[in-house]
Amino acid sequence: TGRGFVARKRVAALRQLRAVLRLQSWQRGRHGRKEAKLRTWALGFIQAWSRARRLRKILLRTRAAVPRLQAVWRLKLSALRWRRRSESALTIQRVWRGHRGVQEAKRQKVEEFKRHRSARLILKQWQNCVSYRVLEKDLDEFLGQ
Repeated sequence: TGRGFVARKRVAALRQLRAVLRLQSWQRGRHGRKEAKLRTWALGFIQAWSRARRLRKILLRTRAAVPRLQAVWRLKLSALRWRRRSESALTIQRVWRGHRGVQEAKRQKVEEFKRHRSARLILKQWQNCVSYRVLEKDLDEFLGQ
């Protein structure tokens, strides 16, 4: 029958068309996944390269800054050492001057004690002399001479 034959032919053509569409869709999906994988890899590669370049710049900048930092540190360290030496010298001078001051104060105290002792001795001698004169004078007056 002609009508059944045409219908079978048409169904077969539709099935073939659907199979072709499925194959095309599968191929497009496969190609798209492959493309996406390649783009993802390329993106990772570009990001890694870019990051490596940025880090290299930072490293080079840091390396260039190291001598300046070392020079500044050396200056600070030498200033610190100089200050410590100066403070040490000042401490030694201060202690020495304090020691000499204490010795001088002791010496002055001893001299003052000697002066007071001498003054007391002179005063005592003078008092004795005066008292002998008064006694002699009074004694002479008492005796009527």
